[in-house]
Amino acid sequence: MGYAFIDTVGILGNILSTGREIQVECAECKGLHRFTAAEIAGLAEKVGREFNLLNRRCRCRLTPGCTGWNRFFFRSGVYRPLFTPEQSGRWSDEARAARMSLPPTTL
Repeated sequence: MGYAFIDTVGILGNILSTGREIQVECAECKGLHRFTAAEIAGLAEKVGREFNLLNRRCRCRLTPGCTGWNRFFFRSGVYRPLFTPEQSGRWSDEARAARMSLPPTTL
């Protein structure tokens, strides 16, 4: 990715101390949410300040009925992925495998 700090940029305590902006985007519905400092602080209270968002994702709650995954991004000039290319490839492989196991749709 070209960032020496990628391993630590997503640690909740670091996000809170630097004021770094974090957002999630759904890979399916393309919904977007920018976290407030209060939301990050609440998450840190729940999971701990050492929790790292790097290579994490969560089910979409941005659009009712969406079954996609939210991926985290951090702002460094522009929003950049908070996941490695290797992890992105694994997620793509999982999605492809899931699609292939679904029964064909009928019209």
